[in-house]
Amino acid sequence: MNSRPRLQCYHSCTPAIIAYSRAEVTSLANLTVRNLPEETHRALRVRAAHNGRSAEAEVRAILEETVRPSERLKIGTAIGRIARNAGGMGDLQIRRHRGSIRGADFE
Repeated sequence: MNSRPRLQCYHSCTPAIIAYSRAEVTSLANLTVRNLPEETHRALRVRAAHNGRSAEAEVRAILEETVRPSERLKIGTAIGRIARNAGGMGDLQIRRHRGSIRGADFE
């Protein structure tokens, strides 16, 4: 039994077999945009040309910048900044509980 994935070739050739290992497989999502106004599509093509990218690459860049901005809040960084502004945490003593862990008792 052959469990390797097959690629469908849309030209007059036989299907290609792709060798892979689980560590190399990356799942990439596809997105289809329907009913995009022609004016918006034209503006996208102009913006893409201005940035030296294809329209598809431009859409990826726009989505990445919009939903994952570089200035997004990083909770560890924010907590560290708050601690520094409060005078640091150098004198904070944290005691670790070394006993056994028990589950919650709901009765």
